[in-house]
Amino acid sequence: MSFHERANIIRSDPITTTRMYQCRLDAALKYLVYECTDTLGPVHDSFFMEEMNGRATEHSHGEFWVTDAPRYGVDSDDTICTFIDKYVTCSIIGLPSDQEHYIRVVRSSLTQATVLLQRLPSEVRMNTYPKLLGPIWGGNMDIQFILDPYAVSTYITSYIANSRRVVFVPTSPPAQRVRLLKSMKDLERESEFNGSRSTNIFYINIIEKYNNDEDDEDAEDADLTFEVSSYLRPMGRPAASHVADSPATFHSRDWLYTPCHPAVLRYVGYKKREDTMEDWARERVLLYLPWIGTMEDAPMRQHGSWLAAYQANMETIEANALPFELMSQQTIEAASSSALRPEYKHDRLVLDKKLERTHGKDWEARLASSNEAVPLAELRTTYDLDLDLPPEQQPARKASAHSGPDLAKATQVQSEEEYHANVRSLNEGQRRYLNHFLRVIKHDGPKLRDFISGGAGVGKSRLVDVLVQSAVRAYPPKNGAPPDAVVVLKLCPTGRAAFQIHGSTIHSGLCIPVKNSKARTFTYTPFNGDMRSRLHSHYIYTVIILIDEISMVGSGLLYMVDQRLRDIFGAPDNWMADLHFIAVGDLFQCRPIADRWVFHAPYSQGLEGSDIPAWHSMNIRMYELTQIMRTKEREFGHRINRLRENQLSPADNFAFAARVGAFVEITLNVDTSDGLVDSADGLIRAITFPSALPDGAACDESPHEPRSPGPTPADARGQQQQQQQQNSPPHFVWVEFMDATVGQQRRNRCKALATQCRAEPTWTPVWAESRTFSYGTDGQHTVERTQFPLASAFARTIHHVQGSSIPSVAVELREGFNTHGLLYVAISRATTEQGLYLKNWDPAAIMIDPAIEWEMYRLRTEARLALSVQPLPALIHAGTDVCVMTHNVRSLRLHAANIASDPDLPDVDFMCLQETRLLANEDHTPHLPPGFMLLGAAGVTPGPHTTQRVAAGVALLGQTQTVQRHADIAAVAISNRHAWAAAATATCRGLTFTVASVYCSPANTIPDMLALVHQLCAALTPYHTLGPVLLAGDWNADIAAQEDGRAAALRAALARHGYELASTTQPTCDSGSCIDHAWLHRGTSTSGSGAPPAGAVTWHARSQASASFFSDHSPVHIVLSPHQQAPEPALPVVTQPKSLRPDPMNGYTADEESKRKSAP
Repeated sequence: MSFHERANIIRSDPITTTRMYQCRLDAALKYLVYECTDTLGPVHDSFFMEEMNGRATEHSHGEFWVTDAPRYGVDSDDTICTFIDKYVTCSIIGLPSDQEHYIRVVRSSLTQATVLLQRLPSEVRMNTYPKLLGPIWGGNMDIQFILDPYAVSTYITSYIANSRRVVFVPTSPPAQRVRLLKSMKDLERESEFNGSRSTNIFYINIIEKYNNDEDDEDAEDADLTFEVSSYLRPMGRPAASHVADSPATFHSRDWLYTPCHPAVLRYVGYKKREDTMEDWARERVLLYLPWIGTMEDAPMRQHGSWLAAYQANMETIEANALPFELMSQQTIEAASSSALRPEYKHDRLVLDKKLERTHGKDWEARLASSNEAVPLAELRTTYDLDLDLPPEQQPARKASAHSGPDLAKATQVQSEEEYHANVRSLNEGQRRYLNHFLRVIKHDGPKLRDFISGGAGVGKSRLVDVLVQSAVRAYPPKNGAPPDAVVVLKLCPTGRAAFQIHGSTIHSGLCIPVKNSKARTFTYTPFNGDMRSRLHSHYIYTVIILIDEISMVGSGLLYMVDQRLRDIFGAPDNWMADLHFIAVGDLFQCRPIADRWVFHAPYSQGLEGSDIPAWHSMNIRMYELTQIMRTKEREFGHRINRLRENQLSPADNFAFAARVGAFVEITLNVDTSDGLVDSADGLIRAITFPSALPDGAACDESPHEPRSPGPTPADARGQQQQQQQQNSPPHFVWVEFMDATVGQQRRNRCKALATQCRAEPTWTPVWAESRTFSYGTDGQHTVERTQFPLASAFARTIHHVQGSSIPSVAVELREGFNTHGLLYVAISRATTEQGLYLKNWDPAAIMIDPAIEWEMYRLRTEARLALSVQPLPALIHAGTDVCVMTHNVRSLRLHAANIASDPDLPDVDFMCLQETRLLANEDHTPHLPPGFMLLGAAGVTPGPHTTQRVAAGVALLGQTQTVQRHADIAAVAISNRHAWAAAATATCRGLTFTVASVYCSPANTIPDMLALVHQLCAALTPYHTLGPVLLAGDWNADIAAQEDGRAAALRAALARHGYELASTTQPTCDSGSCIDHAWLHRGTSTSGSGAPPAGAVTWHARSQASASFFSDHSPVHIVLSPHQQAPEPALPVVTQPKSLRPDPMNGYTADEESKRKSAP
């Protein structure tokens, strides 16, 4: 294979290249370095790490420790040179004729000992390489013999140690150690496990852990450094899953004992000086003298002092320290001092040298004698002139020549509490789509091709935030994505919209050039190899493409996104590289700029395969949100949505006309130097001139003295023209900020001034500010500027504010509003009706493109999204069906609020919960969802000395409105070591049912599980004559797996008792297994014939698996119905548009339609 062929493979396929490189590197290290002593000598330890450069190609860094290698300063120079020449070369032949002169020239530029290999001029760019490994490896490498111990220490700690575990041992006195407080989450988790509130609020440190391990017989002779570096490592939350089967691995509290790669130890490092001798001795004793199982100060108390303890055990301590301190402390200190000699301390002189070149050698004296010059310390500080320029005058910052593309960043993961609270705040429509989304991404369903639509204020942005947080929690465990991976690529057509969802613009996130506005077509230009590799490595873990504000994304731009993703991921035949695609927006809002609607075909010139719009060919389905969430004024929200589709009533027109003429103020941006506010919006309420101030009016912050009394602020307005004629600047400007929290501190300090000037309590005084800054290139001139920090707040374009919610909005209707969606977007930005100000009102300005009317009609009728999790009302016949839900909730105590937020909960009659973690003698009432009562429960019975909570326990709940418990039939509760069950008989909708909640833990063996089944079935046999019996729960037996022996044994055992499967075989766990299921016994006659009673209802079971945002198990709904089929879902009534239906292949805008009508 030629060089160019290999180069093309490296550019086009970085993944295969990296794997090939790693395979060769592993083989070379194993066979030619570690197992072969002819390459570098016998290697007894090494550091190694891999790194990716900007071209997404891999390279490696390593350190090798060679046994019996010569040491600089100990062995002779000839010995070191012989050792280097034995293993390392750069193919040098012969010596220059003037060798001595050459060595003197090279030595003149060196400040320390350096190894230089002799080389020819043709080999000046040849790196050194091992003689044996170089020809075999056939690639670039560089190997150096280490002379400076300080240099290697710095290199290891700052670079290579990143790949090695680094542990800090707190060897300072106990009173001076910093203790780390436990987080509230860990305290609650510890209380959950222990059953009582934890009183230990500090994390255990390494020394305390070493002190508490008196039961470890193998560690009696091990010192602290050996234990920490080779065995002890921190562990996450204490759980049984962390305990390995190997006897060499065990856990204790927050630390885990397991053989591991040696760690790099860090400690205080006291100097051996007279004033710190006791601390130095204590550190040596704690680190290198075995004292496990005793008090930390036991050696000191035994010998009287730490120094005496060290002297008594010096031989043992130094022998144990030798493997960890290959270099003595004196050697390290000497190397550190040598590296910090004066010739290396030049960085601080760089600025002085620059000033000397600019102003001469006497620059300091001349500046000190200058009255106009700023102090020397101030001159040495870089001053940014941009901070003093108004926002509209700030120059654009130039990008660095080496700056790369501004790619999308990873989403910051919210805490569990914040994420759960955000999900609970969603309304029913939002939760329905969230369940659909979770079901698809957790169980590898069909690729999402969804369009989330809805009017202004329905919570699309809130839903997007929750969807993204759900994805970044679900996918890293599935595909191994690191924390900084971009799992969801959030794109928007404008920067403002991208800022709202913490995403990127389409052009910057995918490096798509902006199309020339005069160009009619979009032409895609593929990436080169380097840029493709860079974007591929950046988005390698991306699984979802989310585009917000889809109305402003045209078909041509969508085509560019599709082509770019195919190019990045190497999927030329898959639309959007076969990633999940979610579009969010409202087609009634602003249209694309210089492009066609997204559902139209792009202009065919220059495009291939674009005859059918991708919006149609990819079968995009719409899910429409309808419930208003943005504003508390529901009627105002519904009025805006009627404006959205031009369906205003006369009352709506009257309400909008009433807002005309309400806005008469001038909005300003205020930005003061004292940190009052940063570019906050405010309204000028009054202007106070110096002569208008009353006597004694003062403010703690005011830079001016009060003057003679004057009129009120209202009168001050009237005097403004007279004062301006006298060229007297105002003293104060009273501003009322839009945000009441802005300026609160200044208003509190200026209450007396506001009272005497008769200003309103919400007005904030703003005075002129003075700023001094250097000017010019010589640094000897300064400029002082005094002015009011006020600037006019210019209006924003409607495209810019789309996606924002603004408390106060002023709209002026002009001729330019005769375009689709502009008036609707402008008015719908207001969160309240009182915050909407109209200069004029004209209903004729409401423009809707007929193409949008027809597309929304098609989406609402032909392309409605079929949810993967159907709403429970769509599965039941109201008034006759009985619904039972089973769910492993992981903890009823922690997730009671999450369970209660389920939108399907009102339609559930019986609820079977597993892993409640509630004790058998504990009151369940405080943790029950509203509207449900406890029918039965089974949990762990605590011992006399422990209340530890384990992953166990079941609960059976019934809805108070539909379920009546039989008072004369006792509940059944069964529990053994690894299985629990609770059953009860109740009446629901006039019929008797017996329901049981069952949980079998993974530790339960097949014989134990079958014993529980037989015991439970025997206990419930008397109730078969009363009606059907349902056993639901987490059985930890994958009923959908044919080779699962537990499932086969369970099915056979329940079949012998007359039970049949009544639940779905869809995955019910994030791992893809179906271990949550239900079994139905239809009931028997009193004669014992096994047939249902005469005249009894024949029950049919339907079920579906839902989705859970707080548990790795999905809720399973089982509907018992006398009907064979589920009811037909009620479809919304959609009115057909009156305009002519445009052709999606050659769509036209409203302007083009008017041109067609006016054409002769």
